[in-house]
Order: sequence, then structure tokens, then C-alpha cells
Amino acid sequence: MDNGYGVCNGIARVEKYVLSRVGIESEEISSGRHSFLRLKNVSLPTKDGENITGDTILDPTWNLTAHRYGGRPQNFCLSYEEIRKHDIREDGTDQASHKNDKELSDVTLGLDDKSLREVFTSIGVADKNGDFPITSLLAKSKKVDEFFSGSFPEILIEKKLSILKEHCPEFATCQNSTMTALGLLINEENLNFNKCVVNRVYNRADEEKKPVVYMYVDLPNIGKKFYYADGERNQFVKISRKGFEERFECYEKDMQKQNGNRPWEAVKTKGKIEDLNRSSGRIVADEGSER
Repeated sequence: MDNGYGVCNGIARVEKYVLSRVGIESEEISSGRHSFLRLKNVSLPTKDGENITGDTILDPTWNLTAHRYGGRPQNFCLSYEEIRKHDIREDGTDQASHKNDKELSDVTLGLDDKSLREVFTSIGVADKNGDFPITSLLAKSKKVDEFFSGSFPEILIEKKLSILKEHCPEFATCQNSTMTALGLLINEENLNFNKCVVNRVYNRADEEKKPVVYMYVDLPNIGKKFYYADGERNQFVKISRKGFEERFECYEKDMQKQNGNRPWEAVKTKGKIEDLNRSSGRIVADEGSER
């Protein structure tokens, strides 16, 4: 992590150190695929005004999206049973990211939604109503929708990219978080896409193949447009398809998912849009992933 980046085990160790400084005992747990924390003998208030004590799970890596955009941390104070549910994809595939029966089978503490929101309010992560800062981003997005929807789709897109940058100035360097946030702001409820793709590519000239977020939109009235997150200029830049394809290339894994096609060339599929006010998104250390 001396270069400012880290994968899950480094992030877990930093979190473990921070917790130790405030007197909270924790243990780094590995599933062989992912690392996270077991919090030991913690005492937390419930919605009934009582306290519950025991061991629980915190996954700081999978909470990064929420922290970056002010959404609700989804992977805090979970029992082993609950965190294992997060490993199951919609098609039933078990990623086994948190599987460790030997060390975690006795981890049973998990708070209900209301109690968790009260905890987050008490530490200043949520406001007095239990709402998270991302609600301000969503409110601004709604106002832009009301003003520009229908007549000015390209201006609408560019305004949304602008308020996303304003809300999270480091958007270009936190790729997974930004991809999830774009899924909230740019969606088929406010724009009638023929197709929209939000993903990552790398610059062909970059030997390290560091990820760059891009967005491709195909709209009836404005045609096909590419935008990419330029870290040096700290803004989304519009670029022609020819210029984009000459400059950037897809990760092999992303092409495999589309049967060898680049995502913007593949047959359109509807994706699930996550609500960062309720969810954190998922960040897995993988080719091109946020680190």
C-alpha cells in the first residue's frame, strides 16, 4: 500500500489498526478469496433501547462505494449468515468471498435496519432522520431531470456528470464507486436509451492497464456518444467512437462476459441499478477493479 493503493487485505489491516486505536478488538479473516474483519465482543444499541453484545462482521472493502458517495454502509454489523448471503449472485453462483465456517460459524450479532440507522446517526454518518449524504446527490439529479428531460438529453447527461464530479471530486480514481453512482444518475427512467453501458477500459499506452471509467450512450435523438473519466483534467470528456477505440481497450474479462464482444457492441441487456442510499455496491479486487 506504499503507492497509495491496496487490495482487500491491506484495507482490512488499516481498518483493524484504526479500530485498535479506539479500543475495538478485531481480527482479519480470509476466505482465500477475500479479506475482511471480525469485530470481537462489541456492544451496540438496539431499536428497543437495549444493548446487544457479541461478535459481528465488518467488510471495509465492500463498503468503499458507500463511503465515497455518502451511501449507507451495507457491510457493517452483519452475522456470518447475513454476510454469506452477499456472496450469492442472482444466478445462484456462490462467490464464497466470505466463506470461513471454521472461524465464523459462531458470529451471530447483526442489527436490524432501524437500529443500524440510529447507530449511523449517532456517529454522524447519517442525519437525524437516518438518511445518508447521497440523498443530496439524488435530489440534485432529480431537479436536473425535471428541467432537461425530453428536450435536451445531451445537456441532461453532461449536467449529471457535472453534479457527480461536484459531489465526489475524486470520482476519476474510484472506478467501481463511480460506475455504481452513474447507474443511479444515468438510467432508463429519465433517458430513453437504445443502449447505455458504464464500464472500465484501460489506455492502450498504459503498461499497468489502470482502469478508466467510461460511459457509452445511444439515444434516439443524439446518436452514439462516449464519455470517459479523465483523471488529469478531473472531468468527464466526450470523445468520438473512433477516438475512443483508438485510445482505449477493454479488459479481457469484460469481453469474455459479452462473448468476445466489446460491451458497447454486444446485444443490449438490462442491468440491475443499485441504490447507494440502501446499498454499498460490491468491490472485488480483480482485473481492472478498484484497489
